[in-house]
Amino acid sequence: AGRPGGGGPAPMKRRRRCGAAAPAAHPDAEAPRQQGDDEADAGAFTDGKEEGDAEIADDSFQDIDFDFCDPDESDYHSVAELLKSGTWEFADINFSELTDTVVGQGNIGTLIKSDAGGDNEAVCGLLTSLNLRQFAHLSWPGAVSNALLAKAEKHADANVREKLRSLLEQRGERCEVGLLLSERFANLPPQLVPPLHRALQDDIEWSCTTPECPADERPFYGFTHFVGVVRCGGAQASAADG
Repeated sequence: AGRPGGGGPAPMKRRRRCGAAAPAAHPDAEAPRQQGDDEADAGAFTDGKEEGDAEIADDSFQDIDFDFCDPDESDYHSVAELLKSGTWEFADINFSELTDTVVGQGNIGTLIKSDAGGDNEAVCGLLTSLNLRQFAHLSWPGAVSNALLAKAEKHADANVREKLRSLLEQRGERCEVGLLLSERFANLPPQLVPPLHRALQDDIEWSCTTPECPADERPFYGFTHFVGVVRCGGAQASAADG
């Protein structure tokens, strides 16, 4: 099947395996929770291409290999669960349609998997960028714009609201707005976040230059702006929930 808005199968990229320390599983442990923000410090991180893993002295942690994988239609249900219970749960979005778009865009985006290809394979996180104009024929770009503007109406001043509206309506001569979707389990090792974001940058650069992407699609990948939402914790939570 071709990707939404595209002219054929999504081109596949290189991927790698990453080793990191994750909290060890316990019989009475709570189910993994998700977090939407991407604030993390770069810690000990090992690439599967290199020898050795990070040494973990604390028995409460264990070394786990995580695979950075291209989105694929076979990941639909796992991706749908991440999106439905993630940072956009406040919005009235057709998540089925949005999920189809995410898993159909193989050239930009990364899924973090544990036990990839094994009996216990799990999608633990994702990061991607979807061009609002490229998928304007679907319902979710309009729903995303409406949700962002509704938040701005409550919490932003008039100048910010107008700038956001102008951006989302793409009034500029060249305006390619990417929706950043970032979801992951809360207990996913933070060491994975920096390489995850580097992978997104690499994906975008690759998509703008590779002959594997149709020439009429490449302009969509020259993003000029990004929009997204993150969760705020602590004292700011009550304001963010509005």
